[in-house]
Amino acid sequence: MEKTNIQLVEVNQNTLTRWYNKRSKEQETAVLEQGLPPMDDTPSEEPLPPPVPLTPSLLPAPINHTPHQFTFPGNTAGESAVRPQRPTIPPQPAFQPAMMPPLSQPSPFLFILPSKPHPSTSSSSPSVKVPYSTQSYRKKKLNEEQTAAVPTKRYKERLGPAVCSKCGKHRTDAHKQYFGNWYCPEMPQSYETWRQRFGDKYKKKKS
Repeated sequence: MEKTNIQLVEVNQNTLTRWYNKRSKEQETAVLEQGLPPMDDTPSEEPLPPPVPLTPSLLPAPINHTPHQFTFPGNTAGESAVRPQRPTIPPQPAFQPAMMPPLSQPSPFLFILPSKPHPSTSSSSPSVKVPYSTQSYRKKKLNEEQTAAVPTKRYKERLGPAVCSKCGKHRTDAHKQYFGNWYCPEMPQSYETWRQRFGDKYKKKKS
């Protein structure tokens, strides 16, 4: 906008209001004047002067139109020389196989393919060297487990879904846990009663 000379009019609420009011008045006037007859032209009080006659010098000069003669080229149909066409040579095949006479009786051929050597499974894979610190830690851990008064319970990975210790079935969504204790839906008491008993127990421990 810095390289142009166009002046932009500021458009704000007042500008739009004036434009709308003016447009509304013009439309209202046009609607009301539809049923009015057109006004007659007001005659002049003084007579108009006579028209000024044109002098010969002001008259347009006559124009003599002479037809233009168009020059067309002559008809040369049938006079063009016919160029001889080159004979088309079919492409020669790159290789022509020689025709061999058929044998009277083909003799059978027996090919023996050498068997592929099977990889030996007896060779063991190279053992991975365990760091000395790892070996020392494992040895120390094993000695502590063997010399401990109370045997350490090792973690065993669980296979399959969890099984409830009370009903012996798969633990479903009906089994609920509260402070590490599991509620079984086959218990004679309801979940609220069972939870209230544990809730009172843990509240006493906190106090």
